Formats: sequence, C-alpha cells, structure tokens
Amino acid sequence: MKNHIYKELIKIEKKEERLFNTGNNVSFQLLREKTEARIPPNFQAKLNSLFYQAFKFIFKNGTGVIEKTYNKEKNKEDYIVNNYAFETLANKRGIKRLAGGARKKQLTNLGIATSEGSFLGLLGIGLPDIPIFIGVLLKSIYETAMSYGFSYDNDTEKYYILLLIEAALASGAKKRRLNTVIDKIAAEIDNNICPNWDMESQMKQTAAALTNDLLVMKFIQGLPLVGVVGGAGNLVYCHKITDYAKLKYKKRYLLKKLSQ
Repeated sequence: MKNHIYKELIKIEKKEERLFNTGNNVSFQLLREKTEARIPPNFQAKLNSLFYQAFKFIFKNGTGVIEKTYNKEKNKEDYIVNNYAFETLANKRGIKRLAGGARKKQLTNLGIATSEGSFLGLLGIGLPDIPIFIGVLLKSIYETAMSYGFSYDNDTEKYYILLLIEAALASGAKKRRLNTVIDKIAAEIDNNICPNWDMESQMKQTAAALTNDLLVMKFIQGLPLVGVVGGAGNLVYCHKITDYAKLKYKKRYLLKKLSQ
C-alpha cells in the first residue's frame, strides 16, 4: 500500500506545482481594470465586512443549519466503506472511491452556488447573497472533509479551512508559501499538536482575500440583468476553492495513512 501512496503523493505534488505556476486570467484583469473605476469608494470595505461577518456568524451559529442540508451520518458511513476499500484494495481504484465521493458532493454544491448567484444577480442583488455564498462554500468544504474522514466543527479545523480558502485564491509565491503552511498545520492537527492559532486574524485575512478576488464580480452582480454574469462568479470561485480543498484533504489523508 505504501508504494501506491507514494505514487499518489507525487501526482498531488505535480498538481500543486502547476497551481503555483498558473498566471492571472488576462481577460479578467482587463474587466477588473475597466470596472474598478465605477465601484463606489466604500463598496470594498462593505464587502470585506460582510465576508468577515458571514464567517463569524456561521462558525458560531450556522454549522447546524448547514448540516441540515446533507445527511451527516450517511457521509460518515460512506467514508467508512470507502476507507475500508482503500485499505483492502491498496491500489488506484481504492483512492478513486474516496475521490469519487467528494466529486459527487461538489457537483451538487456547484449547482446550488450557480443557481442562487445567477438568480439574485438577475434581480440586481449582489451583497445580500454573501452569507448564502459562504454557506454553500463551507458546505462543499465540509463534505469534502468528511469524504476523507476529517472533522470540520472544532476551532483547529475551522482555522485550517479558512487558510485553505485563502490559499486557493492566492497565486505565485504567496500560494506556494501558504500551501507549505497548510501542510505544516495539517501535520500538527493530525499529531494532536495544536497551538493557539489566531482565528479572528485568519477570518479577517480570508475575508480580505475573498474581497480582493470577488470585488468586481459582486459589484456587477448588483446591477440588474447584467448581474447574472456576476452571479455566475459564485460557480467559478466555489469550484476553484473546492478543487483546492479536495487536493489538500486527499494529501492529508494519504500522509496520515503513511504515518500509520
């Protein structure tokens, strides 16, 4: 089984390297430059505050609500079955079962992100959809975590998730640095070494990262009819962040198996 794990880890590292070397989308950069001049001065601060407040509220009060949108016990049972298959088969087919479970859940959540963002965008509703968007995004990450046997409802895992989101949105040297930090934190959590990380500070950093990337999209989403284009950005970003989360949870799962 160890040989197969090493092969899978090499594949993951190659995927990570491609992410580090991916440049910014030129078309999006042009759109941003043309649109930013039209954005009101206080819009960015307001958007940043909404992202921060959404994380704060959901982490404190909303996890139970998110859990009502899926069968938590069924997800746990699926992991037990798929994990047993991986340990028994010890081959590519075994890891595919775990990855397949995460992928099916992601497709459902991407559909939700698209429909709510586009519908509200059609009506010219941009900022009020932030808590819904964050709720759908966290739902997608939570189900990905469960697919690989990880929790999400304690402070250390919440910190890990916030860092995942920030890293998914980063590029170049910053993405490489955050990726290394994420691996270090994952190892500390899985070895029961949990320093007192600053959750408040990380919520603010992740909110700032989302604000920076979604600034133009959320402004456009607030424009009637045209806003459907901005609303579709929910799909793009939910996909981007969940893909990165799948990669990191898979790596974390494999490294944990290797240490056992």
